[in-house]
Amino acid sequence: MSHLVFTISLWDWLAVAATVLVFGAFAYLNTRRAERRLRAFLIELPRLAAAVFLACTLFEPERVEVDPHERKPEALFLVDSSPSMETKDEVASDGMVTRSALAKGLVDQPAVAALGERYEVGIEHFAGTAGAPDGTDIEEALREALASHPSLRAVVLLSDGDWNMGQEPAAAALRYQARDVSVFAIGLGRDREQPDVRIEDVRVPSFCVLNERVMIPFTVRNHLRRSLDTTVSLDSSDGQRDSKTVSLAPGGVLRDSFLWRPTALGDFTVRLTVPEERDDEDLTNNAVSSTISVRRELIKVLVIESRPRWEYRYIRNALFRDPGVEVHTLLFHQAGMTRGGGPGYLDAFPESKDQLSSYDVVFLGDVTVGGTDAMLTSEQAELLRGLVEKQASGLIFMPGPGGGQSTIADSPLGDLYPVVLDPAAPNGVGSGIPATLGLTDLGSDHLLTSLADSPAANRALWRQLPGFYWYAAVLRAKPGSDVLAVHSVARGEWGRIPLLVTRPSGNGRVLFMGTDSAWRWRRGVEDRYHYRFWGQVVRWMAHRRHVAAGRSVRLFHTPERPVQGDTVDLRVTAFDAAGFPLDNASLQCRITGPQGETRDLDLQSEAGGWGTYMGSFKAEAAGEHVLNVTNPTGSVAFETRIEVVGKTREPVGRPARHEVLREISRLTDGQFGDARQAGEVLASLQSLPERDEQARRIRLWCTWWWGLVPLLLMGMHWIARKASGLI
Repeated sequence: MSHLVFTISLWDWLAVAATVLVFGAFAYLNTRRAERRLRAFLIELPRLAAAVFLACTLFEPERVEVDPHERKPEALFLVDSSPSMETKDEVASDGMVTRSALAKGLVDQPAVAALGERYEVGIEHFAGTAGAPDGTDIEEALREALASHPSLRAVVLLSDGDWNMGQEPAAAALRYQARDVSVFAIGLGRDREQPDVRIEDVRVPSFCVLNERVMIPFTVRNHLRRSLDTTVSLDSSDGQRDSKTVSLAPGGVLRDSFLWRPTALGDFTVRLTVPEERDDEDLTNNAVSSTISVRRELIKVLVIESRPRWEYRYIRNALFRDPGVEVHTLLFHQAGMTRGGGPGYLDAFPESKDQLSSYDVVFLGDVTVGGTDAMLTSEQAELLRGLVEKQASGLIFMPGPGGGQSTIADSPLGDLYPVVLDPAAPNGVGSGIPATLGLTDLGSDHLLTSLADSPAANRALWRQLPGFYWYAAVLRAKPGSDVLAVHSVARGEWGRIPLLVTRPSGNGRVLFMGTDSAWRWRRGVEDRYHYRFWGQVVRWMAHRRHVAAGRSVRLFHTPERPVQGDTVDLRVTAFDAAGFPLDNASLQCRITGPQGETRDLDLQSEAGGWGTYMGSFKAEAAGEHVLNVTNPTGSVAFETRIEVVGKTREPVGRPARHEVLREISRLTDGQFGDARQAGEVLASLQSLPERDEQARRIRLWCTWWWGLVPLLLMGMHWIARKASGLI
């Protein structure tokens, strides 16, 4: 039912009376002067009515519609069905149960059925937004419930509160407050970590080279209420096994790594496990498995040196004896020296991009660059820079007492240099007392410096290695560089002198080795550490170029092991039939997803003439993605596969977030309780006071048609005057 309501004051009456008198007087006078008074009165009547109608607007007329409440109010149960509700951390009569199982039991209990005497009871389930069911959007669930249930009086929200999608739940709570709808929340799950030992953050590369040592970092967390002594084991499908004994305090975290060396070609599964503990409530995260592809790759290395110093000789021998490495050497002999020969020696620097692009790693020794009498010209230095930045090759700087490194700063290679040299000592620093390399925290478990099985043993081993008597004068490492080792004694303005430093550069990597005495590591142990170190260096530097390689195409992607939702950047180098970089081609990459869905990606050519192309796509689905790179002429045809790791937006096992539910209940004048207090929460719902009559007030004077009425009346007045010939 409805009725009209007015807001009237004395001044409103006076204004209306004055309007009636004024416009009434005009109508009377005009009617009296006219010959046909009835017609004159009918002409004046719309204007008088319009004036009175506008004056009555001061009364602010409203129509009030009252809901008689003929039907019961609604009470809606919103049950969280997101993945986190599968966490098994609630106690029931039959033992530990999941949060979702407990929610089902609460909805089925007699107290819920008893609510039907007073309310229209409904049950709805919710999780994430449309198209993303692997999360929780509490705000959307509350908002849609309010919109679709006009008689809603209360909501019972059964959830763990672990929302990760949509807006803040409090945004919907304010709407409920305005509509006088209360939210009664029952918090499920523990709001603290459950007793658990878990393996997480295991990083296994997508591929490796046969006989290459692979570092597999991992993290173990102890959420038990006690200290833990356990064993982390690594098992691979080729039969290898390794283990580490670890000790963790309550709440402790251990970050360590395994070293694994494949002995055969093919795809292998690497599995990390920790044994079950008596009080570990979640055994699903006690093991992590990953797949790694083992290939046979030949790494092509170019060593450039000014003279045959000891470091050069032993590096060349180490690489020459490595079956996975093909080494070429360019030796600039000094005046009066007889040029030697032998396998792999070059007479001159590769003068074209076609020749240089075949090298995966370049060693640049004590060589002058860029000057008039320099061993390498600026053009050749520019080629080396393009090889690193465009072709993802590795460049290793090996300074020496000759001071060639001092000429690099003003050359095209200056920006690639990972350290700032001291111009006051261009020939470096010599000493009669040997010093050693001290590993940093980063270098203790880095693949390049890994000569022992654990970070602690590795640091101790490097301190025991034979020392050096000369080192490059370094001021500091450049921003963005990773310092792996420092001088054991010497310090500068910025701390210990960095002598083993890496840095990304474009698509490739650079490495600075600030001493020339690694060959001394052979003393007493022969090739044990020296060969291992340089073998690890060339494989690490060349790894990115060999992520995916074929006869006509080399493709690498970032990140190497993408996670669902990541943007994958592709870098492709294409070659023609003669093996030369293919420039200005029209390359296309067809990406086939795990479910067979396809998309075409046009690869854009990069400037510089290195035959490099780039593109990117978003890995929206987990699983294997097949990439086919082709061109219209058919001269390029390459296929590779990228495994996209599935990403769990809402993992099982995280603590509940009851503070979210408490806030919603507080804002809506409801009540919060955990699963043990569910009976009290439902009882308070029964005692919820009846809502007052809901009146819907419509301001008539603010509607569009209220203003249209006087316009129509004045229009009728004008038309009548026009028809009578008065205007």
